[in-house]
Amino acid sequence: MAAYIILANFTEKGAANIQEASSRIRERMDRAAAGGVSVRAIYFTLGSVDVVAIVEGDEAAVMAGLFALASEGLVRTTTLRAFSLDEVDQILTRAG
Repeated sequence: MAAYIILANFTEKGAANIQEASSRIRERMDRAAAGGVSVRAIYFTLGSVDVVAIVEGDEAAVMAGLFALASEGLVRTTTLRAFSLDEVDQILTRAG
């Protein structure tokens, strides 16, 4: 399964409802699992990013989850495809 790192920042709407953030995230984790996405970790962070999530799943399942998340208007996300060391070794072998 492909790994993704999702960086999220609260919108004004999300910040206004911050007290519900952890319960909303737990609910989304259940929805993600039902949609074929495994949530490996979620961290609230200090600095320029509010939340970091590490997930695994096929591209379409991850994208569907991101569309659903975006439609709620609570966060804005940036998603990074992540590669393990083993995957990088395979890629480098193919590169020659």
